[in-house]
Amino acid sequence: MFKSTAITVLLTALILLTACGGDAEPKAETDTEVTTPESHVAEVETPGAENGDNGLKDQDVTETNQPDVDNFESAQLINLESYKDQFTDGKELVLTALENNLVSLVEHNDTLYRSGFVNEKLADDMKDYYGEQFKYRFIDIESIEQNLSWGNVHITVLGQRLDTTTKTISEVKMMYAFRENDEGEWMIHTID
Repeated sequence: MFKSTAITVLLTALILLTACGGDAEPKAETDTEVTTPESHVAEVETPGAENGDNGLKDQDVTETNQPDVDNFESAQLINLESYKDQFTDGKELVLTALENNLVSLVEHNDTLYRSGFVNEKLADDMKDYYGEQFKYRFIDIESIEQNLSWGNVHITVLGQRLDTTTKTISEVKMMYAFRENDEGEWMIHTID
């Protein structure tokens, strides 16, 4: 009992440290890391005044980061096939689990969304990411980290989310933590 509690606490600490690490150097316990270019993260709001002033400072948002709310299209644009060579020993199947979750968010498929989590309680706890008012466009993978000693894979996905109730588009960075279950299926243990 103590051993499983200790492992759970250590795993949670590792996930939090990884998610909150920012621009820190890779951790020693990470055996493999793949990093792609980091995107600018800022919230983008549609101009409310006639002069186009949306209340954001000039350095927060560039012209290319201001998508049109009315023309926002949900999509999963990441070529996950191009990342398969980063994995060995069947671990590339984690990309299928990631794609299922991303597609479920784009298509608002609650059954597919819930099926990717380790249990129903976690799916319920992660409902903040899922909602009919959200439209997602996933565009890139920022990083892939494999911790061979723990068997975890962390994948950080970049994209945009339109909240149709507030008419705001936010840049999103979602860190997925996956672990393989006894049946060999990769399951989501958290999204941060």
